[in-house]
Amino acid sequence: MAVNGLHRALRDATAPLHRQLDHHPLLQPLTQPVPDRHGYAIALAALQPIHVAYQTTLAAWQTHFAQPVGLDARARLDALDADLATLDQSPFPLRARWPEADRGAALIGQRYVIDGSALGGLAIATRLDRTGSDLPRRFLAAGGADLPARWRALLAFAEQQQPDPAAVIDAACTLFHTLLDHLDQVVALQPVRYP
Repeated sequence: MAVNGLHRALRDATAPLHRQLDHHPLLQPLTQPVPDRHGYAIALAALQPIHVAYQTTLAAWQTHFAQPVGLDARARLDALDADLATLDQSPFPLRARWPEADRGAALIGQRYVIDGSALGGLAIATRLDRTGSDLPRRFLAAGGADLPARWRALLAFAEQQQPDPAAVIDAACTLFHTLLDHLDQVVALQPVRYP
C-alpha cells in the first residue's frame, strides 16, 4: 500500500499508542487463534460505545467536508450490535469523554484511528474464518473486500485537504488516549471475568 506523507507521519507518531491499544488486556481475546467466547464478547461490548460516540465525528465530517469517503461506520456499528445480540452481551457505557472534533485536522485524525481499526478487524475476521470459529464476526468483517480501497481513498482525500500535520497527529493521539482510558476504566469498573 502506497503511503503518503500525512499517512507516514500519522503512522510513525501514533505507533507506540497503536501498539499499546493492540495489546490492551481487554482486547487480547481478539488476537487469540481461537478466542474464548466470553472474552470475545467482553471485548466487543467494550468497543461498542466507541463506535456509538464515533457517529458524532462522522456527523461533523459531513458538515465540514460533505464528502462520504471511507468506510460505512453506521453499517459497522449495526454489525457490532448484531454480533453482541448473537453473543447475548450488552454493551458497556463509554467510560471516557469523547474528544471534540469540529475542524478538518481533528476530524481527519479521528478517522485515521477508527477507520484504520477496520483493517485490523478484517484481518481478525479472516483468521477466524480460517479457524472455522463459530463466533459472530459481522463487525470485524464489515469493511468487506473493498475496505483497503476505501482506506486508500480516505487517506488520499485527507492528504488533498492539506491539513496541519501536527494538528492531525494531536487529534489521533488524543483519541488513542481516550480509547485506552475507556478500556482501562471498563476493566476497573465492570464486575466481569477477563481472560
